[in-house]
Amino acid sequence: MKYLKNFKLFEAGEWSSDVDWQFVKDNPDDDSEESVWIKYLVNELEILKDDLDNPSMLEILDIRGHDLYQGPYAKVKIFGKYYRICDLGNNELCIENFPITNNDEYSKPSFSGDKWDISDLLNDINSVGGIEMYLNINKFNI
Repeated sequence: MKYLKNFKLFEAGEWSSDVDWQFVKDNPDDDSEESVWIKYLVNELEILKDDLDNPSMLEILDIRGHDLYQGPYAKVKIFGKYYRICDLGNNELCIENFPITNNDEYSKPSFSGDKWDISDLLNDINSVGGIEMYLNINKFNI
């Protein structure tokens, strides 16, 4: 009787764990679904970053995948703090756990919008001197 010693189980929609941003950089010809999604998210984030008054406000650290249904997420540093940016579809991105939220009270705190909405917000925050100052100004803005 023969026994399987090595196997890899893929469930429906499972993201290949070896496909991340570094893999895409090392294999630019790869056209797997995972690589295409990562390339799309990198492109969106690069356009967002190019639209910032100070591109150092946003640093892309890594991009990995959830699964083939939800797509990839980026680990980023915005104003010195760490966040995750996910693709929501329909050209909309979401910064998870961001202190400035535009979602309803029943959702997790996050800011959602297209890359232009996000770059406008980050430019506004930078122009007033930081997130804390932006939150204080908006608290009294009726």
